[in-house]
Amino acid sequence: MGGRRKFRNITMCDVPRQGVTPHDLVEDDDETEPPSQPLDTMHDDTLVQETEMGSDIGMATKTTSTRLGRGATKIHKQWNTGKKFEVEWNTTNKVVTGKDSAAVTSCVGILARNTFRFPLKYPSYTNVPKLDILWTEIQENTNLPMEANYYVLKDFGNAWKAWKCKVKKMYFKPNRDNPDLLELCPPIMDTEQWKELVEYWLRDDIEKISEKNARNQKLNLFPHRTGRTSFDVIINELEKVLA
Repeated sequence: MGGRRKFRNITMCDVPRQGVTPHDLVEDDDETEPPSQPLDTMHDDTLVQETEMGSDIGMATKTTSTRLGRGATKIHKQWNTGKKFEVEWNTTNKVVTGKDSAAVTSCVGILARNTFRFPLKYPSYTNVPKLDILWTEIQENTNLPMEANYYVLKDFGNAWKAWKCKVKKMYFKPNRDNPDLLELCPPIMDTEQWKELVEYWLRDDIEKISEKNARNQKLNLFPHRTGRTSFDVIINELEKVLA
């Protein structure tokens, strides 16, 4: 039986201190997975059935020796219904709080994995078009102020980059030397986007950056081990307890 993974108790030592952060070690135009994933980035919402994530959340089904995941994560049924989620913006810690904060961050993470709306072919999420439309959609579903724009979209970018890294790991790396690589387009994107991604990942300069970021990733002293709860949320909760 699968279930939620148990984590050790979180202390302030687990929270990154000011100075160099994990994100400072990673160049923007690489697919190295961001070390911190506060959004719901651990499950895809595609037609692909994953097997390596089966024990993360929920029940696991067993077929022969393969553990199957819980399936696609669907966006919250309240999203885009006109009813707003109950969330607040913590101006001190720059984090979304409130009753529905987890649901909102999950929705944003799912949107980040929609490669038809937000293609992976760009070097950085800041180059992805229509982020202004995304922010408008978020505001229509919440009461978040304009001040939250930068931080919420940054979390969206982390989820987008993590998904790009996972797509590369699942579809590109196993078939890198396959002469028919360009024909092996995954069902999560169109063939034109896949072709651009493959050509980008095969570039010598990008492969060097990827290798460099892989080395830098090993220097990260504060890996994210708190599931879908970000360090910022942990800090906010600890302040409430210690107040």
